[in-house]
Amino acid sequence: MLICAALSQVVDGETRKKVSVIVNSPPRNRNKFAPFGFRIIDLSELVSRSLGG
Repeated sequence: MLICAALSQVVDGETRKKVSVIVNSPPRNRNKFAPFGFRIIDLSELVSRSLGG
């Protein structure tokens, strides 16, 4: 979380679109990282899709 906060202070809008944050246990964690404006990847959803579920 601290890294996202620091990074959000130094990157511009175009670079912000290229940064991804991987979270587990959303929506709780998704809500924590949403204000930074980075792309959020749900780890549990990603694993579920890769296992065919």
